[in-house]
Amino acid sequence: MLWKRLYNSQDIGPNGVTYADGKVYGATAEFAFALDAKTGKELWRNATLVPKAKQKGGGELSSGFGIDIQPQVTNGTVYLSTAALLGGGIVYALDAATGKTRWSFDTVTDPVGDKIIGGGAWNPPAIGPDGTVYIGTGNMYQPASVALDNPGKRLYTDSLLALDGTTGKLKWYFQAIPNDFHDWDLQLSPIYASSGDRALVLAAGKMGYVYALDAEERRARLEAEGRRAQRPRPGQPAGAAAQAEADASR
Repeated sequence: MLWKRLYNSQDIGPNGVTYADGKVYGATAEFAFALDAKTGKELWRNATLVPKAKQKGGGELSSGFGIDIQPQVTNGTVYLSTAALLGGGIVYALDAATGKTRWSFDTVTDPVGDKIIGGGAWNPPAIGPDGTVYIGTGNMYQPASVALDNPGKRLYTDSLLALDGTTGKLKWYFQAIPNDFHDWDLQLSPIYASSGDRALVLAAGKMGYVYALDAEERRARLEAEGRRAQRPRPGQPAGAAAQAEADASR
């Protein structure tokens, strides 16, 4: 063993570290960090990523909520996100050399969502050839009673977000489940791929659907069905109506 570094942090996971350019990047529930890969020396830490005002309502660090993601590192930038927090988790881009925050994006804009923990991300984003950051977000932790009594999309939970890698500005989004009260998420790491001359982004979550989205034309397509996803009802995955129609016709 060359070296060992222990961080005593309550966490849910999945977590993980990333190696890039002689450094090891990771995060505890409270902060992101970079270590020298040869010595284990901590080079920097950023402890400003989980605002205290959001550490409430079930999103407390003591409960394991905070940062639970393996960072993605490319072109001198560290991309990561908090998990679900009160009023919404936050996606960040950090300078890989210094750890300073370059930009942030709040994953929840819904007024009802401001009072509930939700959003954020659990798994690393995909980075497109043009630097676009594709990241899947978590659900809104709301009971069915809140979802039905206060209907709304709860943007941008259960969504695939396409963010400008330089500025963090939202380029487009696809929400798989509006007003989710099942804890379904769209939490898996997106995959950037191609089909013929079409650039695709694949996204999936616990609802049991895989979505193929046109990265250029921004159209959602159900790859398995070969048709456009129908608009879902509240709490229903996009594509569920199309699947039910197909099943009924058999």
